[in-house]
Amino acid sequence: MRKEWIAWGLISALLLPLFVGAAVGFVFTDPVAKVQRLVIMANQLTQTTNQISQITTMVNQLTQLKDQFQHIKDATMGQIQALTQPFTQLASQGTGLVSDAMSWKSQFSGIPGQLATAVSDMGSSGTSLTGTWSTLLQQADVVAEADILQLYSNQPATLSQDAAEGWRKSRERADNKIVMNNAVADAAAELAEALKEAKTAIEDLKNQTNMSDTALAQAQLSGALTQGNITTAIAQLQAYEAAQKSADSFQQEQRRREQLSDWADGQRAAQQNLQARMTAIQSQRDAMREGLRLRVHPYSGQTY
Repeated sequence: MRKEWIAWGLISALLLPLFVGAAVGFVFTDPVAKVQRLVIMANQLTQTTNQISQITTMVNQLTQLKDQFQHIKDATMGQIQALTQPFTQLASQGTGLVSDAMSWKSQFSGIPGQLATAVSDMGSSGTSLTGTWSTLLQQADVVAEADILQLYSNQPATLSQDAAEGWRKSRERADNKIVMNNAVADAAAELAEALKEAKTAIEDLKNQTNMSDTALAQAQLSGALTQGNITTAIAQLQAYEAAQKSADSFQQEQRRREQLSDWADGQRAAQQNLQARMTAIQSQRDAMREGLRLRVHPYSGQTY
């Protein structure tokens, strides 16, 4: 509507002098001149109308070009801003790993402090958690089989051998648990390492300003590979944890069967002992009967 008013304003401004001059000349001229003047006025009116249409078209085109230019300008400024804006402002802030926020570990010293350091170093080239536990167990391993035998040196040989056998079985069960615990600890360390690498990659990605299609495609591929590594590490940890639980169940069943075997051996020994005692009692009874039968009666002089 505004453009139409502008066009009609231009028409009025152009035609008003023409009509005024034509009216004055029309009154004071002869008929032939009047006809010629009318023709000229019609031609001028047609030319003016065409010019007005061209002007309106040009105004519309300029408005469209202006809108397109503003759109291109906004898009260009957005791309420039995106190129200079780090991904930190485009992505959410990542969550730090537990080992990166263990400020409380300085409160501990001695063995607890060593364990805290080993936990915080999981996934890096620092202290190994399994290595720390191995060192601590070796320091606590001061009793050997010879020490057990020495404790029963004044006892019967069977008792000392039973004690040594009990020590060996107990040590074997402890070693079995250590094997599975080490497997779980190593799997957890591998997961921590994958998470640390992923966190480093995310931080590097956030600081990048190159948002080209190639850079974004590479970032997407890297993210997919990282996610695959993390998923694999989690699955491995879960598998080792499941194996650890299974090992505990198997070991309990093994212990139950060993106890059942010991009980059965005890029952057989008891039965053998009972049978031996019954045989001895039977022998004593037979001997007593034989003695009574051969004893001479003091009054008759007969034997029985």
